[in-house]
Amino acid sequence: MDKQLLGEKEREEWIYFHENAYREDLKLAEKLVIESPRWSIVTGYYAMHDLTKLYLGKIKGWKIAGEFIHSKAIESLSEALKEEPKKEMILNLIKEAEKEIDEALRIHETTVVRLLRAGKSERGKAQYYSDKKEDMFNINFSKKASYFIEKIVKPYIKIMEGMI
Repeated sequence: MDKQLLGEKEREEWIYFHENAYREDLKLAEKLVIESPRWSIVTGYYAMHDLTKLYLGKIKGWKIAGEFIHSKAIESLSEALKEEPKKEMILNLIKEAEKEIDEALRIHETTVVRLLRAGKSERGKAQYYSDKKEDMFNINFSKKASYFIEKIVKPYIKIMEGMI
């Protein structure tokens, strides 16, 4: 894994930045659901991504940066969550969040990584051109954005906040 250890001074700045960034991203994502659903999904995913980097920096002291940062963050989170005490904590947090998580997702500790992967996938679909005819600029896409924020972004954030 291509991760670096954060120095003491940089760690403080990293944590401060990512604590504020994920909260700002979430607020903006909620605000954009109707006005710009495509950017709501993109911004919602970035809330997940920034919170992941906050967790990895604060708990593990890892700095995730550079090329393929999104994939590195997913792989690093997966690695960090394999520790036994984390598994039990995650399972308890998932049980607390189960009202917000679809039954199909409530399987075990890999749910957290699945949520982040799903967020990355939806962000990619919303942010980049595809040849699909789905209209990203209508009310149906706003419903999709709202579902994404409520069923993927917020449960992920609730679980991750519980681990920090």
